[in-house]
Amino acid sequence: IYVVWSDGLGTPVNNVVITKSTDGGRRWSAPRVIDQTPGPHAFNQTVQVAGDGTVAVLYYDFRNNTPAPGLPTDVWLTQSTDGGASWEEQHVTGPFDMKLAPNARGFFLGDYMGLEAIGDDLLAFFSTTQGDLANVYSVRANR
Repeated sequence: IYVVWSDGLGTPVNNVVITKSTDGGRRWSAPRVIDQTPGPHAFNQTVQVAGDGTVAVLYYDFRNNTPAPGLPTDVWLTQSTDGGASWEEQHVTGPFDMKLAPNARGFFLGDYMGLEAIGDDLLAFFSTTQGDLANVYSVRANR
């Protein structure tokens, strides 16, 4: 069982954190940061295990944010083929301007992020902004 969330682990920076249980949830590994470039904020992560055992996590982050106007946001996919001991990250898309997202007491693309296993491949779902629209995309990812 794998669980992911955003956490600073005692710092003001939220990163992608994962823990796992190999005994049905009775005991859990120590939380561990898995985004490869811990930055100002990573969020809306989702986890899935492919048919070949690859563990994958899809998430947004602000690592390319600058003082310039806008809020550059990227979508990343990180994968582990050894049960979470090591991770390899790939850029999925971005940057796009999160400040163009609908405002629902904060910039909000919705809860439109997910991963689904299709055999050894993964089907990623996520939203980005384009102009004044929020668009939902689906990308098939394989190793």
